[in-house]
Amino acid sequence: MAITDERIKKDVIDHIFWDNSVDASNINVHVENSQVTLTGTVASYLAQKAAHECVVSVRGVEGINNQLTVVAPPSEDHDDDARVADRIEKVLLWNRHIDESRIEVTVNSRSVTLLGSLDTCWKKKRVEDICGDIVGVQSVVNKLSVVPTQSIADQLIAEDIVNALDRSSRIDVNDIDVQVHDGTVILTGIVSNWEGHQAAGNIAEHTRGVSSLENRLKVSFTALKTDDISGEQKGDDYA
Repeated sequence: MAITDERIKKDVIDHIFWDNSVDASNINVHVENSQVTLTGTVASYLAQKAAHECVVSVRGVEGINNQLTVVAPPSEDHDDDARVADRIEKVLLWNRHIDESRIEVTVNSRSVTLLGSLDTCWKKKRVEDICGDIVGVQSVVNKLSVVPTQSIADQLIAEDIVNALDRSSRIDVNDIDVQVHDGTVILTGIVSNWEGHQAAGNIAEHTRGVSSLENRLKVSFTALKTDDISGEQKGDDYA
């Protein structure tokens, strides 16, 4: 049974208010054709991302347009760009997984831009999250490139990803097509929920030799499933 927009909206609002990492008092939710739009303000970049994660984890959501803006609380108004940049550089210096010497950080009106290169995709995302958690940061523009230290054949990268997908309890590997061109991974196919969409992307990003990812997986909640025992086809009940 298809989930109505009204039900999706209620569940999204409930889920955002449930999440203690997000102040939902200034967030507005609009749902049309299972597509969710968020407007309003939050106090930090990570709160903006947390609200996004809340939405995509709700059953029935097939897309999200996150228009939330970050408005820092008055206590952070004194934080100038130089102070924010200094905080970021110190935190990156203390992180054991990140070579901060390969990263250039610029801050303009508390918007952080990251330039440089790292050796793995997951580190690129990690640096963005670290910066987004710094007091005074309102947005992060991640222009870091990924340059693997080892050259691995595209076929081997694809095989590693497929094998990892096959081991995952959240994904049916048969639903996903993996293509690799010069280290760039392209995922296509249809998955039944956003958990599978994100899990597949995380697997690709953590695979050796991957320089970039294009996650083109689509989420469909109306796909029929086949019962392996009886062979009977049935749809998911989302009521």
